[in-house]
Amino acid sequence: MKEKCSDMDIYIYYVSLRETRFEKHVTAMKKLTKIFGKRMWENSLFVLTHANLAEDMDAEILEAEDGQKPELFKAMIQAWKESVVSTLITHVGVDEAIANRIEIVPAGYSIDPALLDRDHWLSPVWFAALYTMNPRAQPAMMKLNFGRIVEKPEEIRDEDLQKFIHEQPLIFSQRGAAVGEKYGESEVGKAVGCRMGKGASVEIKLVLELHAVAVEIAKRLQKAFMEYIEGTNEAKKGE
Repeated sequence: MKEKCSDMDIYIYYVSLRETRFEKHVTAMKKLTKIFGKRMWENSLFVLTHANLAEDMDAEILEAEDGQKPELFKAMIQAWKESVVSTLITHVGVDEAIANRIEIVPAGYSIDPALLDRDHWLSPVWFAALYTMNPRAQPAMMKLNFGRIVEKPEEIRDEDLQKFIHEQPLIFSQRGAAVGEKYGESEVGKAVGCRMGKGASVEIKLVLELHAVAVEIAKRLQKAFMEYIEGTNEAKKGE
């Protein structure tokens, strides 16, 4: 397996919310860790499937008032996260800092994408994958999904939008500055094309591209989102 999948940018581990215990996955996770090494968990994402059936699986959620269900659903996801993190640290030997950074997101049906606490589950999964994957793959990920993300603002949660617009370009800039310092230059732009090895030049160009793509998507995403909100408000006025 390692020979065929030796250069992975992200590992996505699917777990069904129908399962009652996460501990049963310990053997599988240990085998994966033995094959790919503990560093695989730095770029790992856990997706909890069948989240649209949460009410059928939890009597408390089923019997609760509609206004209480979103918070109870969030509590269910948080309980799963605590179980995943605890299992990785205790039984798989993953570093605590790495385990606590792992994103855990719910997913449901594609034809009916609403969950108890959100209108569409795909957007949070997409953003979680973007933040989790190896930085070298992020520009391609954003470019491939540029049109879909910008053209469908109704799928985007405001919290994901704000995180991307305000945090992600800054994170890419900070990473770029760190790369520049690593190779003895205070400014990333100045470092590109200077007297350094091919690997260093490629890494710095990647950071610059990553930042540029992030800024452009953030601008268009914000514009599309605002147009969507304005259109929704106008439709409500006309009703």
